[in-house]
Amino acid sequence: MLKPAKFLIFLVTIPMSQGLENCQNHPRNLTYYKIKSCYKSPSPVAFWKRVDSLEECYIFAREKSGLGFNFSPADAINLTEVHQPNCQVLACPETETRNATCIKSLGLFTLTKISQNYSQSILACQKKNGELADVSSEKRTILLSQTIKEKLPGLNNAAFVGLDDIETEGVFRTSFGNLLTCSNWMGSFRYRAWAPGHPRSKFPSEDCVTLDAEQMWRTVKCHQAKLKALCELYPQPPSKVEKLPIPANVTCGHIPTKQK
Repeated sequence: MLKPAKFLIFLVTIPMSQGLENCQNHPRNLTYYKIKSCYKSPSPVAFWKRVDSLEECYIFAREKSGLGFNFSPADAINLTEVHQPNCQVLACPETETRNATCIKSLGLFTLTKISQNYSQSILACQKKNGELADVSSEKRTILLSQTIKEKLPGLNNAAFVGLDDIETEGVFRTSFGNLLTCSNWMGSFRYRAWAPGHPRSKFPSEDCVTLDAEQMWRTVKCHQAKLKALCELYPQPPSKVEKLPIPANVTCGHIPTKQK
């Protein structure tokens, strides 16, 4: 029988984007906020482990690019199983973002309602507190392509994404400033999803990239093409947060912590 957990908290992440000349050392600049004591987020759990401290859970969540985490102090849980996980990394954030789709362990995404050119699409995403979506990995390309297929049925099922060679012809950069040819903590960006014939060297004015429902990247003219934009959003900080560190005298009622 599981005994009551003494303390359980959930924190939410705010990924921040910064334009960089070189590869990022980490895919996101993650910030977590304590939301509530004696509370367990119902968001889907992507990873879990047994940890000895809040800091260790925080580091684990960052390593897994978690969009939040549940934590209960190891000395307060009093579980019958010594190795019961007390750190749960969440696949989706707790904060509410209207009209956004959470793709587990990837982030929050939305498509703009109006078809615009590339520069207008960038501004539209920034107004939503985001950037054009990063598609530099196979996982991202496949999952975001599925989103486009679901949200944009019909023939014109492609959207602007965060990839272009506007600055230097043939040198493609993501919205985060990373080169497709660079290496970072995850290794080289070796994945490519170019449609046959793309990028088209015969058309140097085609500097901006779209993603379609067939998991293909295509180059188009930035100012002439009018398309929806696929935005990657940054969750807003919660309106109410609790202060850290964890009080030593907090006692919670029964909170089930066993994984199903």
